[in-house]
Amino acid sequence: MSVSRRHWRSYGDHPLPSPQEALGEPFAAFPSWFLRIECDRCHKVQWINQVHMPRSDQPLRVILARMRHEHCGGRAARAELRTGTESAGSGPVRRIVLRGGA
Repeated sequence: MSVSRRHWRSYGDHPLPSPQEALGEPFAAFPSWFLRIECDRCHKVQWINQVHMPRSDQPLRVILARMRHEHCGGRAARAELRTGTESAGSGPVRRIVLRGGA
């Protein structure tokens, strides 16, 4: 598998990839973005920063397929890539909905 050379920064107003395209890209292609995941069993939300992800070279599709909630073992019901959180107040949040509704 070849490593993507494209990157989508967490700032600016450049066009974002489609959800299908983003799922095929490694998490490393989204520097400083957050992955927001909602568990399908307990509905708790987990936030993962790209910088702290040990295997950010894997495609997001693979990461989401393997990911389990550490407390209940549930899978990702909803998943989004976000540039930040609304509560941080650091400007507009850009998002790409990978799985689930908006």
